[in-house]
Amino acid sequence: MNHSLQVYSTLSKIFPSSKYIHKVFLVGFLSVHVPLVAGLIFLLMTAQSNPWHLLGVVLLATLAGTCLAFWLLWHLLQPVILARLALNDFLILDKIPELPLCYTDEVGALMKDIVLVANGLDIKQMELNHSRTSATKV
Repeated sequence: MNHSLQVYSTLSKIFPSSKYIHKVFLVGFLSVHVPLVAGLIFLLMTAQSNPWHLLGVVLLATLAGTCLAFWLLWHLLQPVILARLALNDFLILDKIPELPLCYTDEVGALMKDIVLVANGLDIKQMELNHSRTSATKV
C-alpha cells in the first residue's frame, strides 16, 4: 500500500461502506469538537473559576482541532492526488497506473476507473498496432 494512503485506508477500514463525503464530514466533526471536549475536561478537572483560563484552553484546543482537520484533510486528498499523477503518467509516459482497486467509495471508484480505462486504451493501442503491422505485411 502507498504510504500516503494510510489515513484514507484506515478510515476506509473503519467505515467500509461509507461514502467519501462521510469521511470528510467525520474530519470536520472531530476537529470542531476538540475545543468543546477540551473545555469540558478542563472544567471538570479543575476548580478554576477564572474564565480566562477556560478561554485559553478553548483557544489552544481550537488551534489543535484546526491543525488536526488540515492534516486529516490533506491525507484524505492523497488518493485524488495519486490518481491525478497516475493519469498524468499514463498520458505523458504511457505508464499503466498502479492504483489500489480495493476501495469502494467515490475516490476508490475513480482510481479503479482510471486503471480500467488505461488498461482498455492500452489494449486498443496494441490491437491497432497489431492490425497495422498485419496490414503492411500483406
